[in-house]
Amino acid sequence: MPTKKDVFLGIKNLLDANIPEVSSRIYSSFPKKKYTLPLIVISNVSHSFGERSLSGKFYRTHYSIDVEVYTKTAQELDEISEKVSMVLRDNQVQGRYPEAVGDIDNLEFVDDNNKIIHKRTIAVTYAY
Repeated sequence: MPTKKDVFLGIKNLLDANIPEVSSRIYSSFPKKKYTLPLIVISNVSHSFGERSLSGKFYRTHYSIDVEVYTKTAQELDEISEKVSMVLRDNQVQGRYPEAVGDIDNLEFVDDNNKIIHKRTIAVTYAY
């Protein structure tokens, strides 16, 4: 069974190889200092045990991950988010396809430099 780090790195490498717009700007949290948009943040990698066998041992575990896409424009957000969703849906991470991929929210906010930033969170779940 993969670790949280394995799943994080699997998703990071998958997106880095298939989403050229982010050009290696994939992080585990939003950069605190200078940053360039568009960028992706892979966050909230949570692990939960699922089903038990008759002997009481867990035989299925789930990882839930939020993939956040940040861009300058709403159009760019739509385009990159669609690519991210397709890449996640159509490719394996640690030998498994996702059980679910879906948008969970869209936000527009102003950063410290008064620039408008568009954000979409895509939730993905893997079972191992």
